[in-house]
Amino acid sequence: VVVELFNTEKSYVESLQTIVLKYLNQLKSPENSGLVDVQTVDEIFFMVPAILNIHERFLEELRRRLDSWDKMQMIGDAFVDVFSRPVILDTYTAFVNNWNRAKDAIRSARQKCPAFARFLEAMAREHKGKLSLDNLLIKPVQKFPNYELIFTRLIKHTDVTHPDQKPLQEALKLVHDILMFLNCKEKEALENGQRETALRELEGVIEGMNDLVTPERAFLLFDLVSMPSGQVTRKERGFFLFNDLLVITSIKRRSGTIRKTNMTCPGSVASTLDTNKYKYLTKISLDDLEIVKYLFTHVF
Repeated sequence: VVVELFNTEKSYVESLQTIVLKYLNQLKSPENSGLVDVQTVDEIFFMVPAILNIHERFLEELRRRLDSWDKMQMIGDAFVDVFSRPVILDTYTAFVNNWNRAKDAIRSARQKCPAFARFLEAMAREHKGKLSLDNLLIKPVQKFPNYELIFTRLIKHTDVTHPDQKPLQEALKLVHDILMFLNCKEKEALENGQRETALRELEGVIEGMNDLVTPERAFLLFDLVSMPSGQVTRKERGFFLFNDLLVITSIKRRSGTIRKTNMTCPGSVASTLDTNKYKYLTKISLDDLEIVKYLFTHVF
């Protein structure tokens, strides 16, 4: 099992080295500088070099201990020594938080630049496992579940009287704690990505609205409201409610009669609202609204 730990760590380090040497460094080289701008490259490979440094250190320690192996040799303490440092959690958290942005950046750059798409295809063909960049970048997300399996097996196959039994237990607990934390961060990152996507879709739906995306803003619901205009006429208005803001738009059917749409936290904002046209009229902070009997008492 120890040899398996070493081999999987070696394979992981090689994958990270491929990302850095074959992708990151190549894309920053003068001959490929025109494929993708530096900011996008940094976004795609955010924290990968730091993760590589961490695991190169751990791999070297594993190699040193295997080279001097005896029946009383220990592994658990080596893992705890490396991975209990706060920088580990900070580094992996930053990577996980950026992971969806990295995937979006790859997809966008591939669509905008055929030469970049060809570069990715060529690098994947050169890889001994024919893995794409997407397949390589997901490996840090998968690493700690792999550690959990291996350390569970190591504990099972280590005698209870062995000096490594307690360090292995500590290593497994550390892995579990890191994994639980990263899973929460991954879930948050996914939810934030979905929230941001909905806001960007709304910016595309509402003509004249281009500043909806903020770190804390979330879309809650949309409704069509018929409002008095003069003594006998009424005007249809679109009400877009966010957790901090009410946006009011004019509304016009793309063809024919306005279609009534009521929507709460949609899966796809644009597709649901696409039957009507919306033009920005005004926005009101919820702090400036007074709600009385479910009616907004604000003059606009």
